[in-house]
Amino acid sequence: GFGIGLERILLILEDQKVELETAKPLDVYFVALGEEADIEISKQLYILRSQGF
Repeated sequence: GFGIGLERILLILEDQKVELETAKPLDVYFVALGEEADIEISKQLYILRSQGF
């Protein structure tokens, strides 16, 4: 098996009433299938990020 103790950390945080920030929902999700698609997605991500997305 494999473990990093994440469950224990979450239980301790819950016991101490620590409120965690919730993740923002995704606006865009890219999936690249192959090297050519990876290159194209990198270009599209650059464009979106440069426009403040």
